[in-house]
Amino acid sequence: MRAYPRAIAQIVVSFSRENWKKQGYYAENTSNFKKWPTRKRESRQSRGKAILVDSGNLRASVKQMKATAKQIIVGSTLPYADKHNEGSGNTPKRQFINDNKVLGKRLEKSVTLLMKKKGL
Repeated sequence: MRAYPRAIAQIVVSFSRENWKKQGYYAENTSNFKKWPTRKRESRQSRGKAILVDSGNLRASVKQMKATAKQIIVGSTLPYADKHNEGSGNTPKRQFINDNKVLGKRLEKSVTLLMKKKGL
């Protein structure tokens, strides 16, 4: 049972990274996929790169922060992560981590498989 929270956190991290590959996200509490808005301007650094990728630090920063029987936290410590995930000022909302039905179903399926393996 102690391994469940870490396994669940890893599923959330992997799901978030898939959003970068798909260049969008599933809207909160739904299974509707939305593409991220394109950049208004390309810089020398961003030209030819995927949306939300400049150095790759933001994508790599999404990690398990806490995984206990009572609480699982997955997030980023980068100061600009929330600005991109929620949108702020001139920065459009480009969520890479949230609560949605697709992730919920994946977690439910994974936990069920883990329980079956343990004979529960």
